[in-house]
Amino acid sequence: MRGGADGHVGAGTGDGGWDGSETIGRNSGEGRSEVGVKARREDIVLRSRPCGAARGSARILIRSSRAGFTLVEILIVVVILGILASIVVPQFSNASQTARQNTLREDLQYLRTQINVYEAQHVDVAAGYPGGNSTATPDAADFNSQMTLFTNQLGGTSSTSSATYALGPYLTQIPTNPVNGMSTVLVVANNAAIPAADGSTGWIYKSQTLEIYANSLRTDRRRRRGGFTLVEALLAAVVLAVAVIGASSTLTASYQNISALRQTATAVSLARELIEEIAARPYVSPIDGSITTGPLPSMTSRSQFAKVGDYAGYTDTSNTLVGLDGTSVSVGQGEVYTRAVRVTFGAKPSVDTASPANDFALVTVTVTMPSGQAVSLSRTMANETLAR
Repeated sequence: MRGGADGHVGAGTGDGGWDGSETIGRNSGEGRSEVGVKARREDIVLRSRPCGAARGSARILIRSSRAGFTLVEILIVVVILGILASIVVPQFSNASQTARQNTLREDLQYLRTQINVYEAQHVDVAAGYPGGNSTATPDAADFNSQMTLFTNQLGGTSSTSSATYALGPYLTQIPTNPVNGMSTVLVVANNAAIPAADGSTGWIYKSQTLEIYANSLRTDRRRRRGGFTLVEALLAAVVLAVAVIGASSTLTASYQNISALRQTATAVSLARELIEEIAARPYVSPIDGSITTGPLPSMTSRSQFAKVGDYAGYTDTSNTLVGLDGTSVSVGQGEVYTRAVRVTFGAKPSVDTASPANDFALVTVTVTMPSGQAVSLSRTMANETLAR
Protein backbone atom coordinates (compact mmCIF):
# COMPACT_ATOMS: atom_id res chain seq x y z
CA MET A 1 0.00 0.00 0.00
CA ARG A 2 1.07 3.62 -0.45
CA GLY A 3 0.45 6.75 1.57
CA GLY A 4 0.71 10.42 0.52
CA ALA A 5 3.47 11.98 -1.47
CA ASP A 6 5.55 12.70 1.63
CA GLY A 7 5.81 9.13 2.93
CA HIS A 8 5.21 5.52 2.08
CA VAL A 9 4.65 2.22 3.85
CA GLY A 10 5.93 -0.90 2.14
CA ALA A 11 5.26 -4.54 2.93
CA GLY A 12 8.24 -6.78 3.55
CA THR A 13 6.97 -9.72 1.48
CA GLY A 14 6.95 -7.88 -1.84
CA ASP A 15 3.49 -9.22 -2.74
CA GLY A 16 1.23 -7.08 -0.56
CA GLY A 17 1.36 -9.57 2.34
CA TRP A 18 2.37 -8.92 5.96
CA ASP A 19 5.62 -10.13 7.49
CA GLY A 20 5.15 -8.54 10.91
CA SER A 21 7.11 -5.32 10.16
CA GLU A 22 6.51 -1.92 8.70
CA THR A 23 8.92 0.48 7.04
CA ILE A 24 7.98 4.11 7.21
CA GLY A 25 9.76 6.46 4.79
CA ARG A 26 9.93 10.24 5.20
CA ASN A 27 11.26 12.80 2.68
CA SER A 28 13.29 15.49 4.41
CA GLY A 29 13.66 17.69 1.32
CA GLU A 30 17.47 17.50 1.45
CA GLY A 31 17.55 13.92 0.36
CA ARG A 32 15.64 10.78 1.07
CA SER A 33 16.24 8.86 4.29
CA GLU A 34 14.40 5.93 5.64
CA VAL A 35 13.81 4.87 9.22
CA GLY A 36 12.88 1.23 9.83
CA VAL A 37 10.50 0.52 12.69
CA LYS A 38 9.54 -3.06 13.66
CA ALA A 39 6.61 -3.49 15.99
CA ARG A 40 3.50 -5.58 16.59
CA ARG A 41 0.66 -4.65 14.26
CA GLU A 42 -1.81 -4.04 17.10
CA ASP A 43 0.56 -1.67 18.94
CA ILE A 44 1.01 0.80 16.04
CA VAL A 45 -1.45 3.37 14.81
CA LEU A 46 -0.49 5.19 11.58
CA ARG A 47 -2.02 8.57 11.00
CA SER A 48 -1.19 10.43 7.75
CA ARG A 49 -2.47 13.64 6.36
CA PRO A 50 -4.24 13.65 2.99
CA CYS A 51 -2.23 14.04 -0.17
CA GLY A 52 -0.70 17.47 -0.55
CA ALA A 53 -0.25 18.03 3.17
CA ALA A 54 2.98 19.35 4.61
CA ARG A 55 5.94 17.04 4.71
CA GLY A 56 6.67 15.10 7.90
CA SER A 57 3.04 14.81 8.84
CA ALA A 58 3.08 11.05 9.44
CA ARG A 59 2.83 10.18 13.21
CA ILE A 60 3.37 6.95 15.08
CA LEU A 61 1.56 6.27 18.44
CA ILE A 62 2.85 3.24 20.37
CA ARG A 63 0.50 2.13 23.15
CA SER A 64 1.94 0.45 26.22
CA SER A 65 0.08 -1.99 28.47
CA ARG A 66 -1.74 -0.40 31.45
CA ALA A 67 -0.02 -0.62 34.84
CA GLY A 68 -3.04 -0.04 37.13
CA PHE A 69 -6.80 0.58 37.46
CA THR A 70 -8.85 3.53 36.36
CA LEU A 71 -10.66 5.66 38.90
CA VAL A 72 -14.01 4.19 37.84
CA GLU A 73 -12.75 0.64 38.39
CA ILE A 74 -11.44 1.53 41.83
CA LEU A 75 -14.75 3.16 42.78
CA ILE A 76 -16.67 0.08 41.62
CA VAL A 77 -14.46 -2.20 43.74
CA VAL A 78 -14.86 0.10 46.77
CA VAL A 79 -18.64 0.06 46.40
CA ILE A 80 -18.73 -3.75 46.12
CA LEU A 81 -16.53 -4.11 49.21
CA GLY A 82 -18.78 -1.68 51.07
CA ILE A 83 -21.89 -3.68 50.18
CA LEU A 84 -20.27 -6.96 51.21
CA ALA A 85 -19.02 -5.47 54.46
CA SER A 86 -22.46 -4.03 55.30
CA ILE A 87 -23.88 -7.55 54.95
CA VAL A 88 -21.15 -9.44 56.79
CA VAL A 89 -20.05 -7.06 59.55
CA PRO A 90 -23.33 -7.10 61.54
CA GLN A 91 -22.77 -10.79 62.10
CA PHE A 92 -19.63 -9.91 64.07
CA SER A 93 -20.98 -6.98 66.08
CA ASN A 94 -21.17 -9.15 69.21
CA ALA A 95 -17.90 -10.99 68.56
CA SER A 96 -16.36 -9.92 71.88
CA GLN A 97 -19.28 -11.24 73.92
CA THR A 98 -19.34 -14.46 71.92
CA ALA A 99 -15.61 -14.98 72.50
CA ARG A 100 -16.08 -14.59 76.26
CA GLN A 101 -18.94 -17.07 76.24
CA ASN A 102 -16.88 -19.60 74.29
CA THR A 103 -13.97 -19.20 76.71
CA LEU A 104 -16.38 -19.66 79.61
CA ARG A 105 -17.69 -22.92 78.17
CA GLU A 106 -14.14 -24.26 77.71
CA ASP A 107 -13.19 -23.28 81.29
CA LEU A 108 -16.28 -25.01 82.67
CA GLN A 109 -15.55 -28.18 80.72
CA TYR A 110 -11.98 -28.23 82.00
CA LEU A 111 -13.05 -27.56 85.62
CA ARG A 112 -15.63 -30.35 85.52
CA THR A 113 -13.09 -32.80 84.10
CA GLN A 114 -10.48 -31.97 86.77
CA ILE A 115 -13.06 -32.14 89.58
CA ASN A 116 -14.01 -35.64 88.42
CA VAL A 117 -10.36 -36.68 88.24
CA TYR A 118 -9.82 -35.43 91.82
CA GLU A 119 -12.78 -37.45 93.12
CA ALA A 120 -11.63 -40.60 91.32
CA GLN A 121 -8.16 -40.35 92.88
CA HIS A 122 -9.40 -39.59 96.41
CA VAL A 123 -11.56 -42.60 97.29
CA ASP A 124 -14.64 -41.03 95.68
CA VAL A 125 -14.53 -37.96 97.93
CA ALA A 126 -14.92 -34.68 96.06
CA ALA A 127 -12.74 -31.62 96.44
CA GLY A 128 -13.85 -29.10 99.08
CA TYR A 129 -14.31 -31.44 102.04
CA PRO A 130 -11.80 -30.78 104.86
CA GLY A 131 -9.60 -33.80 105.53
CA GLY A 132 -11.50 -35.85 102.94
CA ASN A 133 -14.53 -36.11 105.27
CA SER A 134 -17.59 -36.07 103.02
CA THR A 135 -19.92 -35.55 106.02
CA ALA A 136 -18.24 -32.27 106.95
CA THR A 137 -19.22 -28.89 105.55
CA PRO A 138 -17.26 -28.14 102.38
CA ASP A 139 -15.69 -24.71 102.00
CA ALA A 140 -13.95 -22.63 99.33
CA ALA A 141 -10.54 -22.60 101.06
CA ASP A 142 -10.31 -26.41 101.06
CA PHE A 143 -11.55 -26.56 97.45
CA ASN A 144 -8.92 -24.08 96.28
CA SER A 145 -6.02 -25.76 98.09
CA GLN A 146 -7.02 -29.31 97.15
CA MET A 147 -7.30 -28.42 93.47
CA THR A 148 -4.12 -26.30 93.22
CA LEU A 149 -1.70 -28.06 95.63
CA PHE A 150 -0.31 -31.57 96.04
CA THR A 151 -2.58 -33.88 98.04
CA ASN A 152 -2.61 -37.25 99.75
CA GLN A 153 -5.41 -39.75 99.31
CA LEU A 154 -7.39 -38.28 102.22
CA GLY A 155 -7.41 -34.76 100.84
CA GLY A 156 -4.56 -33.31 102.90
CA THR A 157 -2.53 -30.68 101.04
CA SER A 158 1.12 -29.73 100.66
CA SER A 159 2.92 -27.16 98.54
CA THR A 160 5.60 -29.72 97.63
CA SER A 161 5.38 -33.17 96.12
CA SER A 162 6.45 -36.23 98.14
CA ALA A 163 5.69 -39.91 98.50
CA THR A 164 2.82 -38.99 100.83
CA TYR A 165 1.54 -36.07 98.79
CA ALA A 166 1.82 -37.62 95.34
CA LEU A 167 -1.51 -36.58 93.82
CA GLY A 168 -2.31 -33.39 91.92
CA PRO A 169 -2.21 -30.54 91.48
CA TYR A 170 -5.26 -30.49 89.25
CA LEU A 171 -5.24 -26.77 88.46
CA THR A 172 -2.41 -24.24 88.38
CA GLN A 173 -4.93 -21.73 89.69
CA ILE A 174 -8.68 -21.24 89.84
CA PRO A 175 -9.53 -19.77 86.41
CA THR A 176 -11.08 -16.34 86.11
CA ASN A 177 -14.66 -16.18 84.91
CA PRO A 178 -14.22 -14.34 81.56
CA VAL A 179 -17.68 -12.75 81.82
CA ASN A 180 -17.40 -11.06 85.24
CA GLY A 181 -13.61 -11.21 85.76
CA MET A 182 -13.79 -13.02 89.14
CA SER A 183 -12.09 -16.26 90.23
CA THR A 184 -13.62 -16.74 93.70
CA VAL A 185 -15.76 -19.81 94.38
CA LEU A 186 -19.06 -20.03 96.26
CA VAL A 187 -19.22 -23.56 97.75
CA VAL A 188 -22.74 -24.86 98.43
CA ALA A 189 -23.31 -26.90 101.60
CA ASN A 190 -24.52 -30.51 101.51
CA ASN A 191 -28.25 -30.92 100.82
CA ALA A 192 -28.59 -27.21 100.04
CA ALA A 193 -30.04 -25.89 96.81
CA ILE A 194 -27.72 -24.26 94.32
CA PRO A 195 -28.50 -20.50 94.37
CA ALA A 196 -29.29 -18.41 91.33
CA ALA A 197 -26.38 -16.57 89.73
CA ASP A 198 -25.87 -13.09 91.18
CA GLY A 199 -22.36 -12.20 89.95
CA SER A 200 -20.92 -12.01 93.48
CA THR A 201 -18.29 -14.71 92.77
CA GLY A 202 -16.69 -16.25 89.73
CA TRP A 203 -18.09 -19.77 90.21
CA ILE A 204 -20.72 -21.75 92.15
CA TYR A 205 -19.67 -25.28 93.21
CA LYS A 206 -21.45 -28.07 95.06
CA SER A 207 -19.10 -30.78 96.35
CA GLN A 208 -21.91 -33.21 97.09
CA THR A 209 -22.94 -33.49 93.44
CA LEU A 210 -19.72 -32.34 91.68
CA GLU A 211 -21.68 -29.54 89.99
CA ILE A 212 -19.98 -26.28 89.07
CA TYR A 213 -21.50 -23.29 87.28
CA ALA A 214 -20.50 -19.78 86.26
CA ASN A 215 -21.85 -17.17 88.68
CA SER A 216 -22.38 -14.47 86.07
CA LEU A 217 -25.22 -12.50 84.57
CA ARG A 218 -25.57 -11.20 81.04
CA THR A 219 -24.69 -7.52 81.30
CA ASP A 220 -24.23 -6.54 77.66
CA ARG A 221 -27.30 -4.32 77.23
CA ARG A 222 -25.82 -1.84 74.78
CA ARG A 223 -28.17 -0.45 72.16
CA ARG A 224 -27.56 -1.81 68.72
CA ARG A 225 -27.39 0.71 65.89
CA GLY A 226 -29.44 0.22 62.77
CA GLY A 227 -26.50 0.20 60.36
CA PHE A 228 -22.93 1.22 59.54
CA THR A 229 -21.37 4.04 57.56
CA LEU A 230 -19.39 3.26 54.43
CA VAL A 231 -16.11 4.06 56.21
CA GLU A 232 -17.03 1.74 59.10
CA ALA A 233 -17.96 -1.02 56.67
CA LEU A 234 -14.68 -0.69 54.77
CA LEU A 235 -12.62 -0.66 57.96
CA ALA A 236 -14.53 -3.71 59.17
CA ALA A 237 -13.77 -5.52 55.91
CA VAL A 238 -10.04 -4.90 56.36
CA VAL A 239 -10.14 -5.91 60.03
CA LEU A 240 -12.13 -9.02 59.13
CA ALA A 241 -9.52 -10.11 56.58
CA VAL A 242 -6.71 -9.63 59.10
CA ALA A 243 -8.72 -11.37 61.84
CA VAL A 244 -9.37 -14.43 59.68
CA ILE A 245 -5.65 -14.89 59.18
CA GLY A 246 -4.89 -14.38 62.87
CA ALA A 247 -7.76 -16.52 64.10
CA SER A 248 -6.70 -19.60 62.17
CA SER A 249 -3.89 -20.37 64.65
CA THR A 250 -6.20 -19.66 67.60
CA LEU A 251 -8.84 -22.02 66.25
CA THR A 252 -6.21 -24.71 65.76
CA ALA A 253 -5.02 -24.34 69.36
CA SER A 254 -8.61 -24.35 70.62
CA TYR A 255 -9.35 -27.59 68.77
CA GLN A 256 -6.24 -29.19 70.25
CA ASN A 257 -7.34 -28.15 73.77
CA ILE A 258 -10.81 -29.58 73.25
CA SER A 259 -9.31 -32.81 71.90
CA ALA A 260 -7.05 -33.09 74.96
CA LEU A 261 -10.00 -32.56 77.32
CA ARG A 262 -12.06 -35.19 75.52
CA GLN A 263 -9.19 -37.70 75.67
CA THR A 264 -8.70 -37.02 79.39
CA ALA A 265 -12.40 -37.56 80.12
CA THR A 266 -12.36 -40.83 78.13
CA ALA A 267 -9.22 -42.03 79.95
CA VAL A 268 -10.73 -41.29 83.38
CA SER A 269 -13.87 -43.22 82.41
CA LEU A 270 -11.84 -46.23 81.23
CA ALA A 271 -9.69 -46.22 84.37
CA ARG A 272 -12.71 -45.90 86.66
CA GLU A 273 -14.48 -48.81 84.94
CA LEU A 274 -11.53 -51.12 85.53
CA ILE A 275 -10.74 -50.02 89.08
CA GLU A 276 -14.39 -50.50 90.11
CA GLU A 277 -14.21 -54.01 88.70
CA ILE A 278 -11.05 -54.74 90.70
CA ALA A 279 -12.59 -53.34 93.90
CA ALA A 280 -15.43 -55.83 93.57
CA ARG A 281 -12.98 -58.76 93.82
CA PRO A 282 -11.98 -60.22 97.24
CA TYR A 283 -8.65 -59.21 98.72
CA VAL A 284 -6.23 -61.95 99.79
CA SER A 285 -3.19 -60.69 101.70
CA PRO A 286 0.25 -62.28 101.07
CA ILE A 287 0.91 -62.99 104.75
CA ASP A 288 3.76 -65.45 104.19
CA GLY A 289 4.83 -64.18 100.79
CA SER A 290 3.49 -67.30 99.08
CA ILE A 291 0.87 -65.55 97.00
CA THR A 292 2.00 -64.80 93.45
CA THR A 293 0.59 -61.64 91.93
CA GLY A 294 -0.85 -61.77 88.47
CA PRO A 295 -3.19 -64.31 86.90
CA LEU A 296 -2.53 -68.01 86.82
CA PRO A 297 -1.40 -69.48 83.48
CA SER A 298 -4.77 -71.17 83.14
CA MET A 299 -6.59 -67.81 83.25
CA THR A 300 -7.10 -66.77 79.63
CA SER A 301 -9.78 -64.14 80.24
CA ARG A 302 -10.20 -61.27 82.69
CA SER A 303 -13.55 -62.72 83.71
CA GLN A 304 -11.61 -65.61 85.32
CA PHE A 305 -9.72 -63.32 87.73
CA ALA A 306 -10.78 -64.33 91.25
CA LYS A 307 -9.00 -61.81 93.52
CA VAL A 308 -7.36 -58.40 93.50
CA GLY A 309 -3.85 -59.80 93.04
CA ASP A 310 -4.84 -61.49 89.77
CA TYR A 311 -4.99 -58.07 88.09
CA ALA A 312 -1.32 -57.25 88.76
CA GLY A 313 0.40 -56.58 85.43
CA TYR A 314 -2.83 -56.72 83.43
CA THR A 315 -2.89 -54.58 80.26
CA ASP A 316 -5.25 -54.04 77.34
CA THR A 317 -5.75 -51.55 74.50
CA SER A 318 -8.71 -49.83 72.93
CA ASN A 319 -8.82 -52.55 70.27
CA THR A 320 -9.37 -55.19 72.96
CA LEU A 321 -11.15 -53.23 75.73
CA VAL A 322 -14.02 -55.36 76.96
CA GLY A 323 -16.23 -55.21 79.99
CA LEU A 324 -16.55 -57.99 82.52
CA ASP A 325 -19.55 -59.34 80.63
CA GLY A 326 -17.46 -59.66 77.46
CA THR A 327 -19.04 -56.72 75.62
CA SER A 328 -16.74 -54.26 73.82
CA VAL A 329 -16.11 -50.84 75.32
CA SER A 330 -16.37 -48.18 72.61
CA VAL A 331 -13.99 -45.22 72.91
CA GLY A 332 -14.86 -43.62 69.54
CA GLN A 333 -12.74 -41.56 67.14
CA GLY A 334 -10.67 -44.63 66.17
CA GLU A 335 -8.14 -43.72 68.89
CA VAL A 336 -5.94 -46.11 70.84
CA TYR A 337 -5.99 -46.08 74.65
CA THR A 338 -3.85 -48.47 76.73
CA ARG A 339 -4.70 -49.55 80.29
CA ALA A 340 -2.18 -51.04 82.72
CA VAL A 341 -2.72 -52.25 86.30
CA ARG A 342 -0.16 -52.15 89.13
CA VAL A 343 -0.86 -53.78 92.53
CA THR A 344 1.43 -52.79 95.41
CA PHE A 345 0.98 -54.88 98.56
CA GLY A 346 1.83 -53.41 101.95
CA ALA A 347 0.77 -49.85 101.02
CA LYS A 348 -0.80 -49.13 104.39
CA PRO A 349 -2.34 -45.67 104.97
CA SER A 350 -0.51 -43.65 107.60
CA VAL A 351 -3.73 -43.11 109.56
CA ASP A 352 -3.95 -46.83 110.41
CA THR A 353 -1.33 -47.82 112.98
CA ALA A 354 -2.87 -51.07 114.22
CA SER A 355 -3.49 -53.18 111.13
CA PRO A 356 -0.72 -55.29 109.52
CA ALA A 357 0.77 -53.79 106.37
CA ASN A 358 -0.10 -56.89 104.31
CA ASP A 359 -3.78 -56.19 104.92
CA PHE A 360 -3.52 -53.40 102.33
CA ALA A 361 -2.70 -53.04 98.69
CA LEU A 362 -2.59 -49.96 96.49
CA VAL A 363 -4.17 -50.62 93.08
CA THR A 364 -3.25 -48.16 90.33
CA VAL A 365 -4.83 -48.15 86.87
CA THR A 366 -2.90 -46.08 84.32
CA VAL A 367 -4.49 -45.16 80.99
CA THR A 368 -2.20 -43.90 78.23
CA MET A 369 -4.06 -41.59 75.83
CA PRO A 370 -3.55 -41.27 72.05
CA SER A 371 -1.59 -38.07 72.74
CA GLY A 372 0.98 -40.06 74.73
CA GLN A 373 -0.03 -38.54 78.07
CA ALA A 374 -1.31 -40.77 80.87
CA VAL A 375 -3.98 -40.61 83.58
CA SER A 376 -3.66 -42.74 86.72
CA LEU A 377 -6.35 -43.62 89.26
CA SER A 378 -5.39 -45.29 92.55
CA ARG A 379 -7.42 -46.95 95.26
CA THR A 380 -6.41 -48.67 98.50
CA MET A 381 -7.81 -52.20 98.91
CA ALA A 382 -8.08 -53.73 102.41
CA ASN A 383 -8.47 -57.24 103.78
CA GLU A 384 -10.91 -56.21 106.46
CA THR A 385 -12.30 -53.18 108.27
CA LEU A 386 -9.46 -50.81 109.17
CA ALA A 387 -8.43 -50.79 112.82
CA ARG A 388 -8.52 -47.39 114.49
